[in-house]
Amino acid sequence: MCRRLQWDPDHSPTGGPLERRAIQLGLRGNMIRRYGRDEVVAIEDISEFVAEQRLSH
Repeated sequence: MCRRLQWDPDHSPTGGPLERRAIQLGLRGNMIRRYGRDEVVAIEDISEFVAEQRLSH
């Protein structure tokens, strides 16, 4: 199983970088299929909420 690990700066709702760092994990092959099938319980589109937050900051 091949996994990828990457550290990136975290970003505010306006897109600007924050002082903290966030971790991103990349999964491939069977692991990504297992994750999508067994671990994801819901996907919610919060685009409208994020746009409202961006306008209020």
